[in-house]
Amino acid sequence: MEFPFAIGNYLYKGTKEKGCFGAVAKCVCRRTRQAVAVKVLLNNNISIEKELDILATLNRLPPEKYNIVKFIEYFTSQQARCMVFEILDQSLRQVLKLRTSLPLIELRPITQQLLVSLYGLRTAGVIHADLRPANIMKVHDCRPCYVVKLGDFGHAGYAGRMGCDDVIQPLKYRAPEVSLGYKVTHAADMWSLGCTLTECFTGSDLFCDDSIYNNLRSIIKLLGLPSRKVLKYGALCEELFVPADHYSQWRLKSPEELCRTVGHTPETSESPLENCSTLESIFQDSSLQMASPERRDRMVFADLIKRLLDTNPRTRLTPTEALYHPFVTMVHLANDNSRYSDWARDLMAGSLEGHTTASDLCPPPRSAADQ
Repeated sequence: MEFPFAIGNYLYKGTKEKGCFGAVAKCVCRRTRQAVAVKVLLNNNISIEKELDILATLNRLPPEKYNIVKFIEYFTSQQARCMVFEILDQSLRQVLKLRTSLPLIELRPITQQLLVSLYGLRTAGVIHADLRPANIMKVHDCRPCYVVKLGDFGHAGYAGRMGCDDVIQPLKYRAPEVSLGYKVTHAADMWSLGCTLTECFTGSDLFCDDSIYNNLRSIIKLLGLPSRKVLKYGALCEELFVPADHYSQWRLKSPEELCRTVGHTPETSESPLENCSTLESIFQDSSLQMASPERRDRMVFADLIKRLLDTNPRTRLTPTEALYHPFVTMVHLANDNSRYSDWARDLMAGSLEGHTTASDLCPPPRSAADQ
């Protein structure tokens, strides 16, 4: 795909990314000389009115406070629709392609900043509905990858107005209640965050994404059944599950049973982490000493992920609760003077300098002392 030398009031400097929608071009504003990213949409079948409305809402937050990519303007040029954003660096997906995985000391500030983003979205009544590494952008500065912003609101919607059919993100990041046709709430983004953080740490997908059936099978194997309300009211539950009088006795249909329901037998597959006996075992490392700070850090991180991946959306962690989780606050490392703990504190402090912290947003929840 080739662009003209000028795109509206912007001078074309190169292509950052290409996709089925069009491309993202690196440009410079003629008037301000500011570098920007111009998302050029050539597929006229894609509706962007809702996305523009969402972006206008988020710009009123303001986005800088909540680590959200800044939307600058929208215009049309030579039959192409163009959306202009601040220019950022690589996505976490691109970072993972180069590095495979990220250690906890680097993942912690990223976690904190994404929780601030989700807190902002919740304040604005917006559900991202497509949180994954590809939509988390590293801010271009001298620091490696610890300052990030949440972007791509093409599938976002307003809480209370989104239906399950509006969520088209890859299954490996999709909350089970959404796949089962229950309803879409802010809790769905928290589930996606749990899947994303696990992938960033392990370098592997946590759940299958080749079919809803296999995705649910891998979730249930590791985390257990969805909640009672999801099983009772999810539009697709009786298609995929064998019901019983008590929700805990429900079970996922076998491939043969599902074939009798939908007319075909689903192919079975396994995710790379599916053979782990528990969620906690994914984060264990037998080579670490029992009392080592890294081992404690892994245990606390495992607890955060477990609470983000609560199969009951009503009891899943909120952004406020997660911002005060020990993994983010580092209370478990407070009295430790090891090299690991010192490095963790330095990276967190450096990444958050000048950025929003939990105390800037909200007081700790009442249950924080029990976490």
